[in-house]
Amino acid sequence: MMVMMVVVVGCQPQSAQPTNEVLDLTLERLLVDQTLFPLSWYVDIAPQPWYWKYREGAEATGIVQLRQQGSRAIAVHRLYRYQNDAKAAAAYQRLEPSEFFSYSWSRPLIWQSLDELSFQSQTADQFKFGCAVLGKTETDPDRVVLCQALGQYGKYVSTFFTWVALDGTLGMSLEDLEPILRALDERMSSQAANSR
Repeated sequence: MMVMMVVVVGCQPQSAQPTNEVLDLTLERLLVDQTLFPLSWYVDIAPQPWYWKYREGAEATGIVQLRQQGSRAIAVHRLYRYQNDAKAAAAYQRLEPSEFFSYSWSRPLIWQSLDELSFQSQTADQFKFGCAVLGKTETDPDRVVLCQALGQYGKYVSTFFTWVALDGTLGMSLEDLEPILRALDERMSSQAANSR
């Protein structure tokens, strides 16, 4: 049941719970924005605080979700700000197994870099990038290729994932994904350096 919940959370729209909290301005500036995406993508859930703040022990959180026109493909960016680097490092270690979950339905998942894109941050304190095929089988017509990046940058933890168009699946091209990852890494690295 828990595995199914993780798969559903990872692949479906991440609708935010109603909150009176205001999005931290620094986090809002750091979240990916529509200008980084191809024209066919639009903001589906506007930048806002994310209700998992308290579960993760963060001082502040932010989330934004984009969607590809004419498909179910999404891209989600979540940010967490912690009190200090050590708390962010511990949070990264807690998040890594749930972000890079090991099963899709009852099938083991293999997260790997693709030959066409093996992005790695040179500046993050901790970083992982990988892609996996989610679906009941590798050839399931409803399968999704999910690529995601998880990074700790000082007292910030960033998680970004999107559906990628490979082998007939819906999503963004790898050529469009790489500049988004680079821009995100640059923003987060710059913020971490300025916060130290």
